[in-house]
Amino acid sequence: MTVSERDVGKWVRANSGHEGVLKDVMRDWEDPHAPHWERRRRFDAAFIRPPRGGVERIVPVDTVTVVKQVPSSDGRGRLR
Repeated sequence: MTVSERDVGKWVRANSGHEGVLKDVMRDWEDPHAPHWERRRRFDAAFIRPPRGGVERIVPVDTVTVVKQVPSSDGRGRLR
C-alpha cells in the first residue's frame, strides 16, 4: 500500500527503514540539487520527518506505508 495526500500527518515507514511523520506527497518531483543530466528523472516523492528531528527524508511514494506508531523507548529509557 502506498501513501497519498490524505495520509499527511500519519506515522509512516519506508522500505529503507526510515520512520516518521508524513509531511507531504509531491507528484513528479524533481530534485533541484541534482546535476543537470539527472534533472529529467522525476518521481512521486514522499517527505518524511524523523521522530526526534534531523534531516527530512525524501523517498519514492511506492516504498512508503502507513504503520502504527510505537514508543521510541522500551520504558526504561533505552531507544529501540
